[in-house]
Amino acid sequence: MRSRKQAETAIRSYDATVARVDYRTGELWVVTDDGLRELILSDHCRIRFNGRPAPFRCFQPLDRVRVRYADNEFCLVAKALELWAEEPKASRYQRR
Repeated sequence: MRSRKQAETAIRSYDATVARVDYRTGELWVVTDDGLRELILSDHCRIRFNGRPAPFRCFQPLDRVRVRYADNEFCLVAKALELWAEEPKASRYQRR
């Protein structure tokens, strides 16, 4: 059986829309069904864009994301950010 502390730090997830991003401080605000949530990226946050590792700066307002986070009583700490977007199609002007 899990202890109370383990239950409090369980990983949860949101499907959300990015509202604001602060690249310098590693903060992210997202809009969920429950309202606006502020998250801080953990030092080891797994950031993915279409399944591949990506820098935090790839995330922009209005992006639809899945956020996996832990609630440590003082703030929500993002453990993983996932963004799935349509891949750009090759232009007919690009070389093959």
